[in-house]
Amino acid sequence: MTKQANKTFGDTIGAPAFPGVDQQKLADLIDIPITVHDARFKMMKYGEVVIVLASLPGDERRFSVLMGGEVVREKIREAMKQHLLPLDGTVSLSDGEPPYYDIA
Repeated sequence: MTKQANKTFGDTIGAPAFPGVDQQKLADLIDIPITVHDARFKMMKYGEVVIVLASLPGDERRFSVLMGGEVVREKIREAMKQHLLPLDGTVSLSDGEPPYYDIA
């Protein structure tokens, strides 16, 4: 068998934004401080999302989490634009109507 010269579909289409790290659910991280290290923006079926590479403060183990909220996306986009990462933040869910996610 010869060595594969080309990337695979798994390497490119549908590949994880941050391979080799665990994926967490956003719901499990609400009101828990995290450190955002990096992010990738991606268009999905229902709009743009941001996939965040994060860790818990003081813990070197990193994980990824998908976030779709516009406020969170724009704050992370601005932080990246200004080269501010890593930044600490806490994702919250407002109880307004409609509810929305924020990171502060």
